[in-house]
Amino acid sequence: MTHPAQNAPTALTISDISIRQDEQGRYCLNDLHRASGGQPRHKPSEWLRNKQVIDLVKELEKAGIPAIQSKQQLGTFVHRDMVYDYAMWISPAFKVKVIRAYDAIATQARPDPAPEALPTPVQAAINRRAFIVIAEAHRQLNLTLTECARRHLAEGRTAAETADLVEHAPPHQIRLVHCDDLRPLAALLSELSGSVTALIEGQPAPQPGRPR
Repeated sequence: MTHPAQNAPTALTISDISIRQDEQGRYCLNDLHRASGGQPRHKPSEWLRNKQVIDLVKELEKAGIPAIQSKQQLGTFVHRDMVYDYAMWISPAFKVKVIRAYDAIATQARPDPAPEALPTPVQAAINRRAFIVIAEAHRQLNLTLTECARRHLAEGRTAAETADLVEHAPPHQIRLVHCDDLRPLAALLSELSGSVTALIEGQPAPQPGRPR
């Protein structure tokens, strides 16, 4: 029975040796053996005799994963999970090499993040003017709030709950906001609206304090 490849073939290189893959994405143990130094005691045939490896093959095949296949004149090809096990059987240092080689593949395959779009001149101008207006509004509004109201907001109360506190608290605790106090803020917000409209339409933004 033919199974689809678990992973698309990728160029895995360890110690300057290219590790071949078959059409199902399995890796060549013989190439891994050469990359590890080629010592006789580390031959794939020695590792494949271990009961732990036999059990690993059974578990992978239970999940329908084509774990291992020997190909005449080419070598023995195994699933990636078995590559890790073989590398650890050789030595922890070789396993680290294998992991780093896989990481290098993943890094190369990962698409570069799209560069963050820079604001257009119009957007930059709007952002700058909005920042100035918001900062000024924040400054003016803070002048109308006492420490009690700030603490109320910091405790997680909503703006509406804080407004009720401001409205009903004794005057010595919270200074009530008079409508005259809000006129400069209303003018700033109106100015921001005019600036945004002008910039979007490609017209010069009105200068602060000058009639439009």
